[in-house]
Amino acid sequence: MRLCFTACSSSIFGLALATCDVSGLKVPGAALPAQSAPTRYVTYGTGSQNYTCGSDGKYAPAGAVARIFDISCTYNPDTGTFTPQQQLGNHYFVANPAHGSGLSAKWDFNTAPETYVVAVNQKGIPAPTGPWDIDWLYFSAAEGSLATEIYRTHTKGGQPPASVGLLLLVFKKVVLKEVTV
Repeated sequence: MRLCFTACSSSIFGLALATCDVSGLKVPGAALPAQSAPTRYVTYGTGSQNYTCGSDGKYAPAGAVARIFDISCTYNPDTGTFTPQQQLGNHYFVANPAHGSGLSAKWDFNTAPETYVVAVNQKGIPAPTGPWDIDWLYFSAAEGSLATEIYRTHTKGGQPPASVGLLLLVFKKVVLKEVTV
């Protein structure tokens, strides 16, 4: 998961900012909306993409859970391993803040009440890396002040089978996300 945030002072809501300048990095994927602000952080996330069995015999998305790590100084899809101290926060789904029904993505850095964003998916494109990778997405903030834009790019895996079977399925996802504030 790669998150990118705009540069500012030495801390944001109690978080130490990345020591590497990533403000010049741009979100890949010409079909996604252009960034409206420079990049602040680059992060990596790992977790699971969750699905539910639909009445039509197909899987439907049911959220995701991921841990978010700062890789601003090691910007590379092959990120290696991380220590718990490098974990910035978590990504998961919550009730839609506008009307309370349905799910909205939340990125929560857990360091102060302001370090989260709940966002609405505005646009998606098929992952250019292949049909087995979940779509690249652009989100806009609906609540919270951590970011105004979130880009999910560089996804690896996470797609369900074409039809529902009698298997217990656990899908791992390694997703790179970019977020700008």
